[in-house]
Amino acid sequence: MSRNPQIEHYLERALDNTAIVAALSSARADSTPELEQLAERQDTALYDLIHEFAFNARKVIELVEREGLPSAAIVREGQVGCLRADEGSEPDTECEISLKQIVNLIIHSDEFEIDRDHVPVPEGNESRTTAAWGFIVRSNPPRGKRHFVWIAFMLAEFLRFEQHLRKDLPVLRLER
Repeated sequence: MSRNPQIEHYLERALDNTAIVAALSSARADSTPELEQLAERQDTALYDLIHEFAFNARKVIELVEREGLPSAAIVREGQVGCLRADEGSEPDTECEISLKQIVNLIIHSDEFEIDRDHVPVPEGNESRTTAAWGFIVRSNPPRGKRHFVWIAFMLAEFLRFEQHLRKDLPVLRLER
């Protein structure tokens, strides 16, 4: 029995999460500094949405792997640039990990924190206010290393996977 309807269901949910995470993580209050007071609420919402995204993305990944679709290879490749910490330090060593590793780190996280900072703007300077541009995650302490993951890179890799997956799936007709 084909799992395509389940794949489509969880894929759509993950894409919905992707859209909202992208909007919240790129929101800055440069033009309206009063909105900076919403940063903590945005971070709380991002925490929940990123975990929901990870659950839905993992369901898609598991179903795609069970079906043996070629796009399953995409999620195992180390394509997402991040920073990894050596024991007792802040993440500062560049590395690449796969989308599958990232969603597993999020789902099994013992530490998860949204990271806000001033980000580059088109004029070449940094933004006046902060944006939630990444997160620090760690699972399985004390062995597990802390990773800093840029939200935009994670989402871009998921969208790359989604494009390959769409080529693997037949067009589904929804009858009403």
